[in-house]
Amino acid sequence: MRPPSFDLKRIFDLRSKIEKDMEVCRFIGHKPVAETFEDFVHVIHEALPASAEYTAVYDSLLPYAGAEINTSVISEIAWRLAANMKKLRGGIAVHAWKRQIADEWVPVQVTGTRVYRNKYNKVGAWLTMRVLAGSCCMQFIESFWSRKFCHYFAPTIGFTNRRGPYPLLSESELTNMRFLALISAEKSKEKLYPEQYMPFSSGVIWNKKVLKWRTRSKDSGHECPKNYKSVKCYQCEVGYINCKAAVHRQDFIVKFCEKCKTDTLFNPESPSTICFNCTNRMAASSKLKGDSAVNGSK
Repeated sequence: MRPPSFDLKRIFDLRSKIEKDMEVCRFIGHKPVAETFEDFVHVIHEALPASAEYTAVYDSLLPYAGAEINTSVISEIAWRLAANMKKLRGGIAVHAWKRQIADEWVPVQVTGTRVYRNKYNKVGAWLTMRVLAGSCCMQFIESFWSRKFCHYFAPTIGFTNRRGPYPLLSESELTNMRFLALISAEKSKEKLYPEQYMPFSSGVIWNKKVLKWRTRSKDSGHECPKNYKSVKCYQCEVGYINCKAAVHRQDFIVKFCEKCKTDTLFNPESPSTICFNCTNRMAASSKLKGDSAVNGSK
């Protein structure tokens, strides 16, 4: 199955345009029904490219008739419609994902990783990925990648070998990387099941930009908020809410660890009762099997 091309910049620009449209935003706090709903459909349609079929936009927005419109709803609508313009041009309505109708290649972005040792005693990472476009846009995917697969796939999406400028030093560095995932309709009965992965050109360009940020070079366009020189990004406590080069979402916090008996770093989104370093060490040994979330989340 040949993957389609995706222009993520165009999708995100259109999403932002709809979110900021003053005519769209005046519906925030309202529950559009009857004529008000017709007006809501009209302003959304006007914010989209002229090629979008009105009836497809109307049908796409029907689930929001009578529902309260807030900024989150506007963002949801904007992303879903922007990410599925091909369907709207063809007169096909776009609704929230409920089940996978057909096999589909979609662009995804890794939003977090968790150290994991599976039942076959393989150490690797449990990846959380968000779908950026397609019928299942905005949905999350979770998948285990063995350490071997992580290091096999990394060079195809922008990383280099160990002698190059961007080697994969930790599986957590896959956070914020973009690539394509093939979603299996047969296996995605209750949740999305990715069967294959592959790079795509604009995704690799994005990945190399992120990796360059992490080098902190003068021409990277990014300055470390902590002004670290020797600490690598995968060792840093700052999350990507506050630093675009980070490998986990929230800033780590300092608590007492019962395992190493020191005040040290914890991921506030992790269910682990021991610190970041102890969790990683135990997951890499035979002492810890199964889920030991340490980096990132939905």
